[in-house]
Amino acid sequence: MKHLNEAVKKIEEGKSREAFQILINVLELAPRNSEALHLQSLIYDSWGQFDKSLELVHRMAQLPTLEGEPLEYVKYLAQEEKEVLFFSRFSSQGRSYYSFLKGQSLFSILGLIGCLLFLWMLPDLMQEAKSLFIFFAGAVCIPWMSYFFSATQNIQKITIGARGLWISKAFSQKEFAWQKVTQATLKYSENIHEDYLTLHLEFENQKTVTLDISRKHPVIRSRRHFLRSIHHYLPQLKYQSLENKEEIQKAA
Repeated sequence: MKHLNEAVKKIEEGKSREAFQILINVLELAPRNSEALHLQSLIYDSWGQFDKSLELVHRMAQLPTLEGEPLEYVKYLAQEEKEVLFFSRFSSQGRSYYSFLKGQSLFSILGLIGCLLFLWMLPDLMQEAKSLFIFFAGAVCIPWMSYFFSATQNIQKITIGARGLWISKAFSQKEFAWQKVTQATLKYSENIHEDYLTLHLEFENQKTVTLDISRKHPVIRSRRHFLRSIHHYLPQLKYQSLENKEEIQKAA
């Protein structure tokens, strides 16, 4: 279909809004076109409008035949929606959303392997103090020090409740009250390949909280449910398009 190819071209050029308008026309003529539904859902997803994206996925799932990229996309979204079961928990404050940092997991695995190797080689290493020290420092200390440093620098969980949200790191927690929010903005890139999606919360005390909820590098998992919770307490949430890299770098 000619119009569908034009929409794909616009997406490749980083002009998702123009592509979206073309897809509206395509779906008016062919409302069951799986490729058009897939592309429109993909655009909604990159804009952070997850519920609208999910509505289109439900329409795709009801089609008699679904294959290729549309089918893989439906599977991906279904899997991401399930993350709330594994990466969030209820607490006395509200619902907590947890991060899953691959770097921290890697450091902890290397640290455990280092400990096991150190214990296994300890009889041989005991014969030379210098070798013992070097091996212990490299195999045990460095991985675990890297792990704890990463834990102190990165967000471990974000809890959302009736009073506000709490951002927790390894040894600290900060509270941000909803009543002090002056502006809430979800900023996204017109170019879906940029994978830029950040939540900006501005407060009365001139503090700003910026949270990455992009597809590849979200600050916490279960980002879809997380954003729904934010929207529940901050219905004034606005969406802002950033059309070029300069705007994205400035917002970051």
